Amino acid sequence: MNLDWKRRTVLLGTLLIAVASHAATIPLFSTGVDAAGQKLAGGSPDPHWTIVSGPKIKQPRPAVVMGTSVDYGYAQSDTAEWIWVNAQGLGGLRPYTFEVRFNVPARKVDKARLSGRWALDDVGVIRLNGRKAAGTGTDLSTPADSNYLVLHDFSVGRGFVAGENILQFEVHDTGTPGGLVVDALTLSY
Repeated sequence: MNLDWKRRTVLLGTLLIAVASHAATIPLFSTGVDAAGQKLAGGSPDPHWTIVSGPKIKQPRPAVVMGTSVDYGYAQSDTAEWIWVNAQGLGGLRPYTFEVRFNVPARKVDKARLSGRWALDDVGVIRLNGRKAAGTGTDLSTPADSNYLVLHDFSVGRGFVAGENILQFEVHDTGTPGGLVVDALTLSY
C-alpha cells in the first residue's frame, strides 16, 4: 500500500511539472475592439491602444477607431479595425506612436514570443521596450501600396522583460490619410 502511495505521488508531481512547463498562448487585444474582442464603431476610442507621441500629442490618449478604412481600400479583418488619431485618418505628417502593454512572468522571459499581423499607411516599425523589435516582419519602412493593402505577418522573439512590456508601432504618414491595424496579436511562452 505504501508503494502505491509513492507511485501516485510521483505521478502527480510529474503531471504538475508537465502542466507548469506547458506553453501558454495568450491573445492580446487587436486594434479597434472592445473588452470582448468585438469590433468598435468608427469614431470610438480604443480602450486598449494608446497614442503616446506624435503631432499635437502632449500626453498619452486613446487611439480612435477609423470609420473610413474601407473607403480608402485598406486591408480588412474580421477581428480588428484600423485606428488613428481621428476617425477620418487625418493628422500631421510626422510619426505617431501607438502602444499596448502586456506582462510576461519572470520565468517565461526567455521563451516569450509575440506574433500577429499588421498593416499601416504609410511606413513604420515595431518596437519592444523602446528598441526596434528583433524578429521578422517588424519593419515596413519602405513606402509601398502593400503596406496598407495587405496584412503582414510579424514575429518577435527577443527583447522581453519580466513584468510589464511595452509594444509600440511607430507609424509615419507621408500624406493623409494615415492608419494602423494590428490583428491576431498573440503572446506565447
